[in-house]
Amino acid sequence: MAIDITFGSSLAALQYAYQNNTKIILNQLSFPDIFERPYIKSTWGLLYTKLMLDGKTIGGDTVKNTRITEDHVQVVCERNVVNQIEYNTLCVFSDKHIIGLPDPIQEVDEHEVVDVLKAISLITSYKEKIIDTDDNLVKKLYVIKENDSAATRIYSVSQLTKQQLSNFDYSDTMVKFKSEYLLEKNNFQGHRNAGKNGPIALEVIKRIVRKRMDEYEETDKIKFFYGN
Repeated sequence: MAIDITFGSSLAALQYAYQNNTKIILNQLSFPDIFERPYIKSTWGLLYTKLMLDGKTIGGDTVKNTRITEDHVQVVCERNVVNQIEYNTLCVFSDKHIIGLPDPIQEVDEHEVVDVLKAISLITSYKEKIIDTDDNLVKKLYVIKENDSAATRIYSVSQLTKQQLSNFDYSDTMVKFKSEYLLEKNNFQGHRNAGKNGPIALEVIKRIVRKRMDEYEETDKIKFFYGN
């Protein structure tokens, strides 16, 4: 019996599967970022748990790759376990780890870039501070300090093109410099030394790049959902 299937693991994909009572293929576990609003993280977790317990996840959280044919979806999981399911409609929220989609009609040259920074010299009493800019590099800067004894966690979010990703002017080094400038501009200070505050100093410890889904022409059986 053919069924409706949702493909993706974003909050939007989980919500769609739950609200429309479809099965879901979790192509890659897209846990909300730590700087996301608490309600987003809790909603994602509740939907994920509900779909798993209700037996709605094809392959559970062990999916490695998915192949689409005209009539079937083949889901390859850990230990080369293969599930083959006849589908009626496939609702696609991500084009990662999937083979057999129609050719893209337009490549989307947009990447969400998250740079994780470590505070080397920074004083803050904020529990959370969000700094917004009008620039693509460091579009948002999140400063999170859960309590007085916790380490300060800093996340920069940028929107960059493929060309910008290979340009030093948009590198993680420039993210570091710009983030230090933004923090100083927003009244943050570096550690005290010899009776006065020193300069703010950060270090980039990780860069995460996420390409946006390309645009596709829908078919009678495959539908695409963007902006997530």
